[in-house]
Amino acid sequence: MMFVTIIVHYNNPVECSRFVSDFLERVESHPLILVDNNSTQNNLYKLKTKINLERVLLIESSINEGFGAGVNIGVKAAQKFNPEYLHVVNTDVILINPYYISDLISVLKNNAEISLAGPLVYKNSNHETQNTILPFPSLWNSLIFRFRSVKSYESKSINVSIVSAINGVCFVVINKHFNKVGGFTESYFMYGEEQDLAYKLLQKGYKSAFVSTPSIIHLGANIKPEKIIDWKFYAVRSNQIRFISMYRTKFEAFLLGFVFLVSITLKIMFGHKFIGVKNQTKHIS
Repeated sequence: MMFVTIIVHYNNPVECSRFVSDFLERVESHPLILVDNNSTQNNLYKLKTKINLERVLLIESSINEGFGAGVNIGVKAAQKFNPEYLHVVNTDVILINPYYISDLISVLKNNAEISLAGPLVYKNSNHETQNTILPFPSLWNSLIFRFRSVKSYESKSINVSIVSAINGVCFVVINKHFNKVGGFTESYFMYGEEQDLAYKLLQKGYKSAFVSTPSIIHLGANIKPEKIIDWKFYAVRSNQIRFISMYRTKFEAFLLGFVFLVSITLKIMFGHKFIGVKNQTKHIS
């Protein structure tokens, strides 16, 4: 059961080092690769002083090309360990179940059609569930996203559900399959790259699954959205258009762009604050 954990860090040394230290103490020994996405020198120094560099392979990227690109760097370095599986997890998380990786790998071993599996993720200490089950972008899914019935769920025993895609906050994927489809598509920078990956896997006959084993608390999921139109707002929507343009039709992508334009106009009319997004994503990961 050889696996490698890959974590992408960007200017968050406190949460990252706290999670890495707890993770190394509680999860079975295995290679852990930490990719720094060109953090400031001060934050990189803080990170180095807070983690055990004898147990962590720290890769310092000289450029921030986004989350997917950071993972791809880690995956490339992981090949020297010849892993069967790749475990990818965010930095802004708290570990609650050190056995979830084993549960996910067990699902992959026992279900030949599944290539990628993601666990149950909570968004706070009250164990409120974060929905990590994602649909593939389409005009229809964008219109009904608030009413989707397929969502993450808790269960008394570990259940497995075939889904379209899994949120990139935490998952395990078969190494050879990840590499076969070229890893993450790096043009996404952030948001939507996990749906793109799942779609590329599905095109090769490899499915994704939600596994109801508890895993982590995702601190970032509990941040209440403000009434603003910022880089994140644009990134999510522009990446949906990118996906549809690549895998569906240019016309559907055009229609979705028009729907988003109308949505933005209405939001501004009803009090959303517009924040210029030029060059913002160059500094985000």
